[in-house]
Amino acid sequence: MNEILINEIKTIVCTCCKVRVEQFDSIHRFQNIVMARKLFAYILKKEFNFGCSQIARLLNQHHTNVSYNYRKIVDFISINDKVIISTLDDIYSRMKAIENVKDYTLVTLQVSNDLILKYGITALKIKFNTFAKENL
Repeated sequence: MNEILINEIKTIVCTCCKVRVEQFDSIHRFQNIVMARKLFAYILKKEFNFGCSQIARLLNQHHTNVSYNYRKIVDFISINDKVIISTLDDIYSRMKAIENVKDYTLVTLQVSNDLILKYGITALKIKFNTFAKENL
């Protein structure tokens, strides 16, 4: 997983938890900031198969904290905590929206690239390169 995607997920989590990214990256331990970090770790572990050590390095934490925080979110979900579940739903829906946009962009770029290769149109190639630089 590249750094851009990790930052997008962090931004989505921060938005849904009403936390600024600067706060998320800070050492503060206010409840909403801690919860944003827990949800971020949960998503990376569950959805992207990150290990606790990898997540810990991203969050500047010990891997045991990440493991504990993951279990806490699982516990909240198991008791149907409405706040956690609704926040996760919001995060997942925003992630899906970004994924759909990226899929569309990649398909568009692939079609454009195929046209360039098939017809060798220089003007289209220049336009494609400009589009790619602006949108990637």
